[in-house]
Amino acid sequence: MENVQRNRTSEDARISLSALAAREWVAGLAAANLILLLALAAPPTAGTPPDAAVTNRDYAPWVFGAVQVLLRHLPPVWGGIALPAVGLLLLAALPYLARLGWDRYGRRLVGLAYVGVALLTLYFLIRG
Repeated sequence: MENVQRNRTSEDARISLSALAAREWVAGLAAANLILLLALAAPPTAGTPPDAAVTNRDYAPWVFGAVQVLLRHLPPVWGGIALPAVGLLLLAALPYLARLGWDRYGRRLVGLAYVGVALLTLYFLIRG
């Protein structure tokens, strides 16, 4: 029988997890250094140009549209802090509520909550 050696191809080459993690760290640090050098090389802007249009209203990004609508109609503590915090806490608690013996109604509750959040998001996006 002939003694034939296979050539190693890229399919046969394997890299360990630690070596892969080290390569990712080096690549991430190199990318961060490149971004930092580019930021240092570019001169900062001096602000808005003198011929810029002045707007009467400030608009937040679309992500904060619901909070902006709440702030228009409620005091800042309620519309900006309390109600969004309660909503986020309820949303975070839904999976735990479903596990705490609410097996019978847990899936319905979670499903209704997610549908409600989706409908409220659409409402605030359209209105805001």
